[in-house]
Amino acid sequence: MKMQKFKSKYNLLPVLFFVSIMTIIFNKTTVKAYEPAKTLPDINGMPYREAFIAVAKSQIGYKEDKNGETVYGAWAGDSKQAWCSEFVAWCAEQAGIPETIIPKKRSAIGYRSFFKDKNSFYLLKNGGFTSSCGCQEAAMGILSLDNLEKGDILLMDNHTCIFLYMNGNKIHTLDGNSGDEVCERDKDVSRIHGVCKPNFEQTDTLFISENNGTKYVTDRYGNPIHGFFSYHENSYYAQEDGSLACNEFIKNGWYYASADCCIQTGEFTAAGKKYIANETGRLYKKSGKFKYNGNYYYATEDGSLAKNELVSGSWYATNDYTLLAKDSIIIEDKKYFFNKNAELESIYNISKDKSIVKYNIDADDEYNVFNLKNIKIPKKILVKKGAVLKICNASIYLIAYNGCKYVKNKIKVNKNTKLKILIKMNGKMKTYKVKLKVKK
Repeated sequence: MKMQKFKSKYNLLPVLFFVSIMTIIFNKTTVKAYEPAKTLPDINGMPYREAFIAVAKSQIGYKEDKNGETVYGAWAGDSKQAWCSEFVAWCAEQAGIPETIIPKKRSAIGYRSFFKDKNSFYLLKNGGFTSSCGCQEAAMGILSLDNLEKGDILLMDNHTCIFLYMNGNKIHTLDGNSGDEVCERDKDVSRIHGVCKPNFEQTDTLFISENNGTKYVTDRYGNPIHGFFSYHENSYYAQEDGSLACNEFIKNGWYYASADCCIQTGEFTAAGKKYIANETGRLYKKSGKFKYNGNYYYATEDGSLAKNELVSGSWYATNDYTLLAKDSIIIEDKKYFFNKNAELESIYNISKDKSIVKYNIDADDEYNVFNLKNIKIPKKILVKKGAVLKICNASIYLIAYNGCKYVKNKIKVNKNTKLKILIKMNGKMKTYKVKLKVKK
């Protein structure tokens, strides 16, 4: 019996091993497949109510993936959860609305509780509230349909949506997670349990105070403002305690609050570096090329602009930070040509002695000898054994033969190497021969 028991356990090992391996493979290959949010509209200068609706409408047609995941759920902390309430909060944040106006809630009950504390939760005449939902105890009163305003948040049975307008005797709303997508719907009044009325105009009654050199902002109820908000035509960012961000980058370095706490837009300088932000204050780019006011720029990893340098071997940032376009520049013994889009087009190697077409190449060098613009084919190349010749343009072909090593557009020279060069110009191939004089 003992032997049988031992044998039974032993036979399970291959099965357990297989299951373990498959679990590891599955976990490694599982990726989040939800789609990114749709392109946001330009809301610069819009009042909060209009900006909130504009952002929400821009997402119409977004659908959750086959696993039920969305970018809105992921933003709230769980990509697979039901996401109607999260969609409302996400739209509010993208519109720059502080959480003291529309909070980051994950349920209809959460919204009801928040707006109850703000004295801004109501029942709707002929609505579908029941005693079991707790709506009557929370409500400030009963609204008629005439009291509904665009941007009001409507609560249903386990669903949250945004009021747009009355369509006859139907309520027309904008919903997230309705049929697994963002869409507009008509609803019967009887389906609405309650109405949350955000105070979109609360920034007209903000209170700013200062304590030990730090500025704080609160709403008319004395609650700290949190997030982005507009005040006297400027944008600001308040931390969770209501203190204003000043002289610092926020939101993972994408925004900068200046010494006067205003969110910077356009071109600005911080800590000796130059940056460019769009009309909302968000940096145009981190680590990459972008276009601004007709010129090209290159942003480094921290968002600051490159200056007086060849960037990634493909662009040249000038003294005024713009990328060189439709022009050339000489760096050391090479001349770089850039097209109208500021992309590197070709490199011309300048001979120190213009009368003699002759190059000295050390064994440790990789040397770009040929290019398309200002083609100058050397008749003699003095190289050391082990030197490397490298093709620098796809339209030029080096054909090597007799005892050489050719790997990925590079030719390693030895004493027996002979070269033949084919250059395609105006659709025709021209052949050149180059003599190599190899030094040991």
